[in-house]
Amino acid sequence: MNSEHMILGVALTNSFGAHPAAWRLPHVNPEAYTDIDVTVEHARTAERGGLQFVFIADRLFLHGDLAVSNPLFNMDPIVTLSAVAQATERIGLAGTASTSFFEPYLLARQLKTLDVISNGRVGWNAVPSFEPDAFANFGKEPPAREKKYERLHEVMQVVQALWGSWGYEAGKPDQQEGTPIRHM
Repeated sequence: MNSEHMILGVALTNSFGAHPAAWRLPHVNPEAYTDIDVTVEHARTAERGGLQFVFIADRLFLHGDLAVSNPLFNMDPIVTLSAVAQATERIGLAGTASTSFFEPYLLARQLKTLDVISNGRVGWNAVPSFEPDAFANFGKEPPAREKKYERLHEVMQVVQALWGSWGYEAGKPDQQEGTPIRHM
């Protein structure tokens, strides 16, 4: 018997929605786009509603017309999801992390830390950045398309290799031997 399941999630962006003027409505807190308590409450609501994951996208530059609306992507996904992890129990936590700018060791470390904090609920939206504004923020020129995807594949392979480089028992202290970390 084939059992198909639909997986439902929600993207958490700037706490206002897609309309650029939503922040101006009378019942809306115009500062909600940087209020972690609002983001946490949205995630808790999604969890109570039975959704399987929350997703925080990212762009590494201010995206949107700041003259008329708040930025669509504003807070760091990994840091934000760390706060959400502490306030939720079951819902999956997925965030974007660019392979164009972050080194594999840092990504492996941050995502594994979030995985430990959340008891295994983390997901990674690995993307190569493409916007000239993002590259300008890092003092770089955008590479050719094929170079971005070569780096994406390389970073993902290295991150996965780093995650697999220690066995499960490697991080366990051994009180009998007096070693804080068991050597494999």
